[in-house]
Amino acid sequence: IGPNGKIAVSQTHDLVNGKGSGALQIPKNLPEGSYQVQAYTQWMRNFDPAFFFAENLHILNAQNKQAVLPTGEDKIDLQFFSEGGHMVADISGKVSFKAIGTDGLPRIVSGKILNSKGVVIATFKTFDRGSGFFQLTPKKGESYFAELDDGTRYQLPEILDKGYVVTVNNRSQNRIKVSIRASKSLKERPFYILGHMRQRNYFHRKFKFDSNQMLKFEISKGD
Repeated sequence: IGPNGKIAVSQTHDLVNGKGSGALQIPKNLPEGSYQVQAYTQWMRNFDPAFFFAENLHILNAQNKQAVLPTGEDKIDLQFFSEGGHMVADISGKVSFKAIGTDGLPRIVSGKILNSKGVVIATFKTFDRGSGFFQLTPKKGESYFAELDDGTRYQLPEILDKGYVVTVNNRSQNRIKVSIRASKSLKERPFYILGHMRQRNYFHRKFKFDSNQMLKFEISKGD
């Protein structure tokens, strides 16, 4: 469903044993804007449409060279995502970010990460469509913020005093490389790693750290 409220693309798929599958081909001339994907069965139409599956998304046209704009007068929404879920004190981790303008489109940004004393800890810039990442080793009791080149500041997520940091390398065609770091107070505790996709469990193993606070292992994609 397009920004004008009209259906842009529609498909019907047969259900076999309660399941159906398919894909939507997005027309090349589809205008940029905010769209919504809805999915439902004929039987579901007897009830409130609020129960239909609905997912909002923003479609960009690759033929439009102005899709990614430099920062201007609009307010940038800078969001941060720590790999593994959280930043943990004294453990190095990767922090991804996404820069979005008021029109919902990605923005090209660059800046620096500062601690509470204003000391520069790291620098960052977007790599692709408003996204990028930087490496950070946060300190306990410290707070951090990002400062764009125009001086705008954004608070980074809260730092946990203890916890685990999970890093996944998925570049190989055959194997998934996983490394886990833990706080000192947790390194003696056994823990479990679960790997699942589409509600199916593919990996389940119990681990315990050795003398150091890091664990590395690989998962075969063929399995």
